[in-house]
Amino acid sequence: MRLGYYEDETGSASHWHFPLAHFLEAWGDAVASDGTLLSIQPLIAPLFGSLSDLEFLARLAGLARPAQTRSSARLSPASQARMRSRLEHVSARRFCPGHIAKTVSASFNPSAFPRSPLPAAPSKGSLEVVLYRDMKADDGRYANNGWLQELPDPITKLVWDNAVLVSRKTARELGVENNDVVEVALGERKIKGAI
Repeated sequence: MRLGYYEDETGSASHWHFPLAHFLEAWGDAVASDGTLLSIQPLIAPLFGSLSDLEFLARLAGLARPAQTRSSARLSPASQARMRSRLEHVSARRFCPGHIAKTVSASFNPSAFPRSPLPAAPSKGSLEVVLYRDMKADDGRYANNGWLQELPDPITKLVWDNAVLVSRKTARELGVENNDVVEVALGERKIKGAI
């Protein structure tokens, strides 16, 4: 069973897929670090008949009350009245009365942390690999948007290929030039890419 935004690879591996409402469509509540009870109001009307995580859990538990009622159900009647008053005040004035961030002081003691040994400096025989997010697909969340995959990378101008980006100094040390295909290996795993 899965509650999610998209019917992606994870959704296709599940027997049941339930559409998740965007957080801007959902009611809820939260507690701030100072103990203040906060109300979460939807900013837009539900678009596709989806469920928030709170509504989904309530339905699994056999509850069928509206999300607004459910999020405040654990409050006493007096707290519910205060919550309604706050919602009306916030809707009219865009802030919650009597709740100002408190000033706190903090100090940092570097001797409290153990010193870790510095890693060896990268060399010709032992380079450091840094993987970065794709500018178009980010961490994979936009991989289902096909037209984004067709856009070239704004830095390298690559569209579908992998590249091994190295500094000019490292390229000279390794004896490689642009468009040379190299193999990067870590244990049994290997991948090829153009410099």
